[in-house]
Amino acid sequence: IKKEQNSVLLKGFLTRFNWDGHEHIGPIIFANNLEEAKVVAEYYNLELDGEIEDIDKVSSNLMSRVLH
Repeated sequence: IKKEQNSVLLKGFLTRFNWDGHEHIGPIIFANNLEEAKVVAEYYNLELDGEIEDIDKVSSNLMSRVLH
């Protein structure tokens, strides 16, 4: 998320979590940097998968991980 005037720039981080023995794609954490994302992920018991750098790469990676 980027805002020009007030210089707000948050990075998105992909997460995952286990529930009842099944791995699920978690929520996206928006944070200023990796260290902040790690704190949020730890608080919510999530595993960080990495920073979103390219939406096309994200959508193809998520499609390959969909559970049916």
